[in-house]
Amino acid sequence: MEARGRAARRVERAATVERAAVPAATVERAAVPAAAAERTGGAGGAAGGSGGASGGTGGGGGASASAGSGGASGSASGGTSGATSGTGGTAGSGSTASLEAALRHRYSFEGTGTAVVTDSVGTAHGTVVNGLLVGMSAVILNGGSSDQFVDLPNGLVSPFDAVTLEAWVIWTGGTRWQRIFDFGNTIGGEGAQAAEGLTYVFLSPSASADAYLRAAASLNGPSQETQVSASASLATNIIIHLAVVMDGNNQLLLLYQDGVLVQSTPLAISPRSIVDQNCWLGRSQFVSDPEFQGSIEEFRIYGAALSESEIELSAASGPDPAFLAN
Repeated sequence: MEARGRAARRVERAATVERAAVPAATVERAAVPAAAAERTGGAGGAAGGSGGASGGTGGGGGASASAGSGGASGSASGGTSGATSGTGGTAGSGSTASLEAALRHRYSFEGTGTAVVTDSVGTAHGTVVNGLLVGMSAVILNGGSSDQFVDLPNGLVSPFDAVTLEAWVIWTGGTRWQRIFDFGNTIGGEGAQAAEGLTYVFLSPSASADAYLRAAASLNGPSQETQVSASASLATNIIIHLAVVMDGNNQLLLLYQDGVLVQSTPLAISPRSIVDQNCWLGRSQFVSDPEFQGSIEEFRIYGAALSESEIELSAASGPDPAFLAN
C-alpha cells in the first residue's frame, strides 16, 4: 500500500510542481544515449564501449554478496555511518533476493515539513540542508547557489571493496558540473567545499565543455580522475534511473542509465580508499560547482557491485518496488 501511495504522490508532484510545464503524462524514462566514444580526461581515461560489464570479470551468476555484519551505527550529519561493513563482492544473477541482500541504505524522502532524511534499511539518516521535505516522496532542490543539498553521514562507501550507487532523478537543467551525488573529501576538511576535491566518487548530469552525463572517481583530485561518460547530458524534466558501480574487486567503474550499460572503464582504486567525510546528494566537493537543480526521487547504496542483470531488474522495478515495500 505504501509503495502505491508513494507512486501516486510522484504523479501528483509531477503535475503540480513547476518543471518547465511538463505534464505528468510525459514523465517517462528517457532514451539511453549511445556509449560515448573513447576519450581521455584524467588518468585512467574513459575507454568507451560496454566491455567488462556483467558483474565484472568472470560474469554474473555467483551467489549474492552479503556484506557481513557488524558495521557501526551512526548519527546523521557528520557522524560515523550506519554502513554494514564487509568485503563487497559481486552480487548475484538478477533476482530481487540478491538486490535485497546487497542493499545497505535506502532513501525515499518520505515526510512533510521535516529536514530528516530517513534510511529505511540502515541507520544512516541524513539531513536536508536549507530545505524541507514537502510530502512528495522526493527531495526537491533549487540548484544554482541555493546551497540546498542532502547531507548524509560519513563512511557510506569506504566500508566496502565494491559499491553500487543508484538513483532515480528528475533534472530540470541549469549549468554544468552539478552533482547528483558526490562522496569524498576536500582540502578544506570535513563539511567544507574547496577549490578541488581530493578523494571522491561523483555523478554529474552535465560535465565539462562536452556536457556529458559523467561519473568519476579519484584519489588525488581531477588530474587523477577515472571517468565514464554518456554521449550527451542527462535529459531534462523526465524521471531517469542511474547507477554507478565502483568495483574494486574487478577494478572497474561502470555507468548505467535506465538499466543499460552506458560505459565501463578500468579502475585502479577501491571504495575503501575514498575518504568519505562529505557524503552529499546535490552538492559538489568543488566550491565553484552549482548545486543540483531538480528532484531526487530515490537513492540507494548497495555494498556490492551489482551485475548488469540486477541493475536492469532494479531499473525495471522502479523507485517503489513491491519487494522493498515497507
